[in-house]
Amino acid sequence: MSDIEKRAQALDEARRVRLVKSGDIDVERYAKPSEISQQVKEASEWLLEIAEDYEHPDRMPKVYLPWEKTRDKFGFRPGEVKIGRAHV
Repeated sequence: MSDIEKRAQALDEARRVRLVKSGDIDVERYAKPSEISQQVKEASEWLLEIAEDYEHPDRMPKVYLPWEKTRDKFGFRPGEVKIGRAHV
């Protein structure tokens, strides 16, 4: 067996050891409400604030992305996280 084949076999074994089986995950631990999950709000809870920000964008300080293309077009409000999908 060549060195490359030995290395590939070792990597396969290492990968096999790292695999997590569904029975090994304590689902109940993650299903329970936590301090962090209690801070996550439904989008509908932000509608009034979003409408206010849309009508008066200069009233609230924002952190802008560093790219020229996005400057002044996209900003994060303090404590905000946005999840989206890039259009390619």
